[in-house]
Parts: sequence; C-alpha cells; structure tokens
Amino acid sequence: MPSGSVSQVHVDRNDLTPVINAQRLSDGEYRIRQASSSRYLDAYRSAGYGYAVVTRDRQSDGT
Repeated sequence: MPSGSVSQVHVDRNDLTPVINAQRLSDGEYRIRQASSSRYLDAYRSAGYGYAVVTRDRQSDGT
C-alpha cells in the first residue's frame, strides 16, 4: 500500500459500512481507526506493558 493511501475493511460483504480504516503513514507505520467509534488502535512498545494493544482517541503528539 503506498504511503498515504487508505484501506477499508468490511465484515459483511452485503453491508458496505467500513469496520476499520487503515492509512499507511510510512514504511511499517500505519494509522488504524475503528469506524463506528472513531477510536484508534495503539500498542505499548515495552515488554513491561506486555506490548498490550489498546484503543484511544487520536493523539497529535506522534506517539
């Protein structure tokens, strides 16, 4: 997927409402947003947090 392009994932092919929107920001970096809640997927980069995955509101600080 080229940088800046957006993909949408649908659960039911008869329902074209997107479940998630994914945007490639750079090589290996993506922005993934749940369509229904507008929350973003984020993950801890530390083994101390178990690399846990969470959802959150959008952050503008690039973390």
